[in-house]
Amino acid sequence: MEELRQGCASLPGEPAHREVAMIGEEQWQEMHRLFTVERWSKSAIARELDLDVKTVRRCLRQAAWAPYERSPRPETRLTAHAEFVHRRAPEVGYSARILFQELAHQHGYIGSYETVKRFVRPLRDAQTLAERAAVRFETPPGLQSQIDWGQAVIPFRPGRAVRHIFVLTLGFSRRGFYLACPDEQLHTFLDAHEQAFDYFGGHTREHLYDRPRTVCRPTGEGGVAWNATFKSFAHYWGFEPRLCRAYRARTKGKVESGVKVRQAELPAGTRVP
Repeated sequence: MEELRQGCASLPGEPAHREVAMIGEEQWQEMHRLFTVERWSKSAIARELDLDVKTVRRCLRQAAWAPYERSPRPETRLTAHAEFVHRRAPEVGYSARILFQELAHQHGYIGSYETVKRFVRPLRDAQTLAERAAVRFETPPGLQSQIDWGQAVIPFRPGRAVRHIFVLTLGFSRRGFYLACPDEQLHTFLDAHEQAFDYFGGHTREHLYDRPRTVCRPTGEGGVAWNATFKSFAHYWGFEPRLCRAYRARTKGKVESGVKVRQAELPAGTRVP
């Protein structure tokens, strides 16, 4: 929890931002590395690190990381019970209602419920951010590949044209296959898979996707229906298709770093038809 008490200090004249306050030094350095070395956009960094883009902008404007210093809380009737609240809050799921009842009935607290709720809110937010912190998910050799699309603007003699970049990344070795395609239609998608299989001399047991319409479609209440042609393709080749959690594309972060293809920049070895 100590790292969560540190973060990017707000710039002079700007109000402190709760999410900025929770940014540790390592995450701050990663933002600057992605921006200056990898040349990612601010919005791409925000998606990768699961942050608000305004937080990323603030941190990138800083020349050096500085620990966050929280201004002291004003004295309230709850101040004397702060130690109890800090200890008890995780045990009751940060429920302000339960804490208020225990304080009033067991500890002689005579303040309001709203005071308890305001006190607990930043504790709950800090815990939520800690739970959302990315944990590297390692896969053994041959288990999983991650697949996604990127885009790039390619200069040709007649002019510039958009190319859709199919990316397949092996989960264990991080080796990647890139193929520039004219579109993302199903026949193109399946052909790109076969070219990747030919390139690697085989395929892994699982393939992880970010729910494109060529793979599945939503059916309501969080359900999905597989694209019948794609499912037959997977059965023919003998791999198990898997899906990222809805709205959590960073689940397949190994391939996400490969699709941040900027204009006129393609990875070495990219096949362009």
